[in-house]
Amino acid sequence: MKNDVIQKSFQSGVDLFTSMVIDAMGQLFNQTFSASTDSTVVRDVNRRVKKANYPCVGILFQSQGNNNCRHLVELPNELATKLYAWMIGAEAEAEVNAEIVGGLQEAANQILGQLQAGIDGQEHQFKISEITVQIIEAGKGFETGGEGRGVEGTHKLSIDEKEYEVKHFIWMSEAEELADSNTENDVVDVHPAEFSDLPSTSNGNGETQSIDMLLDVDLEILVQLGRKTMTIRDVLKLGKGSVIELEKAAGEHLDIFVNRRKLAEGEVVVIDDHFGIRISQLLSPQERIKSLG
Repeated sequence: MKNDVIQKSFQSGVDLFTSMVIDAMGQLFNQTFSASTDSTVVRDVNRRVKKANYPCVGILFQSQGNNNCRHLVELPNELATKLYAWMIGAEAEAEVNAEIVGGLQEAANQILGQLQAGIDGQEHQFKISEITVQIIEAGKGFETGGEGRGVEGTHKLSIDEKEYEVKHFIWMSEAEELADSNTENDVVDVHPAEFSDLPSTSNGNGETQSIDMLLDVDLEILVQLGRKTMTIRDVLKLGKGSVIELEKAAGEHLDIFVNRRKLAEGEVVVIDDHFGIRISQLLSPQERIKSLG
């Protein structure tokens, strides 16, 4: 993979997805962010990473699409402590600690998860995986996994008239470059698959034959009391005795699911000191058959 291709891929990703990330950060940290980015090609990411400003908080993840790339986003310690403080609504700590790293891990999962959801179904798609947040000190605790070529990007993040520089490295190891090159050069013979006809499941009158052979299959039954969407900030404030208000009203029928598909509605009853559910309404037979799939 040539350096200019890596840089072009990086810049196109910045152009397409920066607004999504900024929006997700604004919702999570309750702040107004703006960002600008420039990038340069580096021949040896390992050497460049070792010259970065340490200690810092590193966010590592992998993107898999047309090219399989690895990413390292470096947050200055001051910014990392402030992000966590904004997330939980508290004063910023003087130093990064394990609690802050854990909170930023949840934040990274949520932000990159929203980015993944936002790009699903679009023309430019990739899969984000292996998201890890860790403290990186003086080049220790992080290895790029090879002498891969890549790109160094600088995101200038502005909050409350203060600007922070966030370094973003993207690269491919030599093994990944070779694998991608071999994949591009391979010629694969692709042709439509042919299958024999399946036997009919109905008799001549159009009636469905017996399904006795399926009657011993185990199915998972789930009764859903209600749902609630909460931010990480609110979840971290929960403690013993906290009350979470669900969207279902008192006395409203509960949903009954079979294999994660809704089958019926019912009400809670008590039978010999055990909870039970009395079915009050069933879906149509056709919809019930679908729930068994």
